[in-house]
Amino acid sequence: ANERLRSAEALSWSWRPDGCRLEPVRGFSEWLGERTLLFVGDSLTAQHFYSLVWLLGGDAGTEELLDLESLRVQQGAGVNRCATSMNSEGGGASRVSRVRLRHGGVVYKVMRHGELEDELRNLSRVSWLKLVRSVDILLLNVGHWHHRRDPGFARYEEDAEAVTRQLELQLKPSAHVVYRTTNVGHPGCESAARPLRSRLEAWSALAPEGGDADLFTWNSTAQLARQTKSLKDSLFRDPHSWRGPPLFEAAWAESAARRRPDFARRFWLLNVSFVDQRADGHVAGAMRAGVLGSRQRFPLDCLHYCFPGPADYWALALVNLLRRQVPAARQRGAAA
Repeated sequence: ANERLRSAEALSWSWRPDGCRLEPVRGFSEWLGERTLLFVGDSLTAQHFYSLVWLLGGDAGTEELLDLESLRVQQGAGVNRCATSMNSEGGGASRVSRVRLRHGGVVYKVMRHGELEDELRNLSRVSWLKLVRSVDILLLNVGHWHHRRDPGFARYEEDAEAVTRQLELQLKPSAHVVYRTTNVGHPGCESAARPLRSRLEAWSALAPEGGDADLFTWNSTAQLARQTKSLKDSLFRDPHSWRGPPLFEAAWAESAARRRPDFARRFWLLNVSFVDQRADGHVAGAMRAGVLGSRQRFPLDCLHYCFPGPADYWALALVNLLRRQVPAARQRGAAA
């Protein structure tokens, strides 16, 4: 009951950006027309996908699950239900999700985890290359998995350079790319009843002991040392390296700018750091008494959000960016 109340209270808050107005998703299906939008990333990107699909309401059809290798339909699943992110991954990393929209467009999701960056560096070898080559808009995020292969984030810029080079080679010349930044988690989220007053407050909870001076810097040597248990338990409050990706993700825009001008003009960085203030609305302990059953031990989830909730603003931000930067689809029968 407390989890449901906490999730409901999170819906009392909304985000209003400075200097502009967020338009609702209404009309997005018509704007997309017969084009395709592909989400590629981990379970946070899966949240982004489902937030958009659910906000589209009647303009979105039934989710179909496709085999990752053949892209043939495997099974159907309804998407008009409310669930937590951990229960809504559409077949996991072995399936592609497909949702057809009212005006002929299609939204896809390919969910990958620790293997994603290696796959992106070698796109010509992935089983879903045909899908990548066909899409009109790609939404990408590599999330928090990078620290598993590069704990000190020493190779982050190199990886971003390699991936943007592959995207330039494999995407069709007219395709647009949006890289969504990564949110941080919030220790103690199970007790949060409202948004934090500032992003600084969220990051301060993750900082190395010793003050705020190191909040927005990354000491690779210290972060590597943090992997040892003694330092992890006594000196650092960010055991999952949640600060890492946001500190380096500007590298994606910088790498894209070094590609051909026509590619660089079709690449955007979608900054969703405003969600860092949302310590409330997380899944927290909801899964302990959810689909897994109350008898099974499930860790507190202070990174993913409940549906509906703060992650819906990722979908709103994406829709508004695309409508402002990418022309609407040409209507069938319109004069050239």
